[in-house]
Amino acid sequence: MKYRVLRGICGVLAVIMLAATGMAALAGQESAKVRVGALKGPTAMGLAQMMTVNSEAYELSLVGAPDEMVAQIASGQVDIAALPTNLAATLYNKTSGGVKLLALNTLGVLYVLERGDSVHSAADLAGKTLYATGQGATPEYTLRYVLEQEGIAEQTQVEFKAEHTELVTLAATGGADLVLLPEPHVTSLLMQDAGFRVALDMTTAFAEAARKAGEENMELSMGCWVVRTEFAQEHPEAVREFLAAYQTSAAYVNEHVEESAQWIEQLGILPKAAVAAKALPNCHIVCIAGEEARARMEPLLGVWFAANPAAVGGALPGEDFYYVDPAGDAQGNAAQ
Repeated sequence: MKYRVLRGICGVLAVIMLAATGMAALAGQESAKVRVGALKGPTAMGLAQMMTVNSEAYELSLVGAPDEMVAQIASGQVDIAALPTNLAATLYNKTSGGVKLLALNTLGVLYVLERGDSVHSAADLAGKTLYATGQGATPEYTLRYVLEQEGIAEQTQVEFKAEHTELVTLAATGGADLVLLPEPHVTSLLMQDAGFRVALDMTTAFAEAARKAGEENMELSMGCWVVRTEFAQEHPEAVREFLAAYQTSAAYVNEHVEESAQWIEQLGILPKAAVAAKALPNCHIVCIAGEEARARMEPLLGVWFAANPAAVGGALPGEDFYYVDPAGDAQGNAAQ
């Protein structure tokens, strides 16, 4: 009798211990840091506040090249990643829907700089030679779209250079007077040669071109957050919390430039706080999610697909590319 009682007690204890172990494992999963990946530069700058004040909740991985970030999220090394928007579409296609677009984080970071005072609108590029980077990629497609909508594509000569730093050096040494560059290389040139000025914000020029084409919602959006589909399905609350934290962080970074620039240097997003402070106002850091993100991205991806289908992975993404909160909560949006 005692043996049966003891065996029964042991059985109950074993069940309790197994349950406790399972609950502890589950708690460990829920409390584990969300692994966030980003490229060094503008697409990561909006993280500065949240990665400083919420470092216990997130594990940040910074890389220098888009291919490195693609490899990390495709292999499951990170859960949420910042990518160029066209590369997000490419990754969606290559992984058969393995990622979703969570939110836009950066609008355009392209600017035309001039040593002189003759260019004040896109139309003023007619008859000029413009030096640029990004041939065969979204900077070229963006520029071509603007020139075509202005009707000056045949009247504007574009000379491409392979590297941003190469073009900065060429301009700073007097080899080019009209250039198209992204931040933070815009700031780098302006700091090296005070004779240059920002002539055109290509985000504005692209929006004006889109209106001429009848695309009221389209806006140049060059950076976004993607989330692994599996992670989004298993941890919807963590995704929701990330979006809320990033929305707060993006707004803070835009409003507190000097403080954020120090964090950006400390985190290794940019090497110098002085450059970050000057570049931040030009980086169009945002947090745009939900239907608004989709309304902006669908026509933009259509433009890039028309320019070169390979730019978005060979096909336009399906409806499931755009993340939808399973709780149906409205996603807030914060812009600069």
